[in-house]
Amino acid sequence: ALVGLLVALLALLLTAFAFYSYVNMRAVTAKREVTIKRLELIKEALQRYLVDCGGSLPTQEQGLAALLAKPKVRPIPRGWRGPYLEDPAVLRDGWGRPFKYYCPGGGDPNDAGRLRPFDLASYGQDGAEGGTGLDRDLCSWDRKTLLP
Repeated sequence: ALVGLLVALLALLLTAFAFYSYVNMRAVTAKREVTIKRLELIKEALQRYLVDCGGSLPTQEQGLAALLAKPKVRPIPRGWRGPYLEDPAVLRDGWGRPFKYYCPGGGDPNDAGRLRPFDLASYGQDGAEGGTGLDRDLCSWDRKTLLP
């Protein structure tokens, strides 16, 4: 009777662990999907900003907040017609951390010597640069990182 009870308890614990693992995996996957969608929204907002502001993007100092309110830090953009994003939450990844914004971006692999206009990144679940699997970084300049 005691052995049967222990076997039943073990089976229950294994089932609970499997269910927890599945739910946790789905939650992490959902956070990655939210992050990818938000990266795309920010990229679109930056492109609208670029057009409205005569070919300039928010500086590193102005940051992505320039998509929500007209920057007060010089250079003050002419032609600003924002806000370009309505929800400030869009500026945070699925884990609640602010996106990394670099302006100008890094080197363009398709055109040596040319910089990308901007780069956006989320350092994934672990919040640390680099990583694999669910900890893999999500980067605007690397389309393969934006695949689920």
